[in-house]
Amino acid sequence: MGLDGVELLLCVEETFAIDIPDGDAGMLVTPRQLAQYLHRRLGEAPPRPQCCDSQRRFHHLRSVLMRQFGARRRQIRPEAPVHAFLKGDDMRAQWRQLRQALCAGHLPELQCERSLYYRLNAGLALVATTLLLAAGASPWLLPLAWMLSWLTGEVLAQKLARVVPPALNTLAALLPHVHLPHTPWTLDDILHTVIQITACQCDLPAEQIHPDQHFVRDLGLD
Repeated sequence: MGLDGVELLLCVEETFAIDIPDGDAGMLVTPRQLAQYLHRRLGEAPPRPQCCDSQRRFHHLRSVLMRQFGARRRQIRPEAPVHAFLKGDDMRAQWRQLRQALCAGHLPELQCERSLYYRLNAGLALVATTLLLAAGASPWLLPLAWMLSWLTGEVLAQKLARVVPPALNTLAALLPHVHLPHTPWTLDDILHTVIQITACQCDLPAEQIHPDQHFVRDLGLD
């Protein structure tokens, strides 16, 4: 088995928390065969114990980033910045997707960039003050106007939030928020996950991988 095949099996073993003997690995030559093997093995015995809770959380986080965010296994390290995996213009939607995938309902919201936050609130306060003075309103209304402008700024800041909270800058800092799943794997879930892992190893879109393609002949894994 070549290096690509070894890396594929290592990633599969870590994702499903199971050991695949070399004798079995040589007979698993398609994603479907590998998924069926995993489904059979996972039904026979409980998963092997993990070294520690944080390692289990990291394995689950890595699986989520690979399946749902298209991350490459080599990219996912404890020190990697979280924002590197949130791609696209709608960062808030990506953050919500991550929260749902990790079942981390208590995950803090994204923050507005500090400089933008201060400029926004200062600008709104200035506009409110200018309009009141231009209208000849009583100076006693200024505190009320400033409070309303601040509340408006808070709402707008939430809409413009694009920054990961500093306390969650790295994947390691995200681990305490990862909820470990306890539901059993279905065959469809296993096959989908195997295809996603294979896609990452082959650097191909998952849609181009068929469950019955040969890892070596069809997908080019050495």
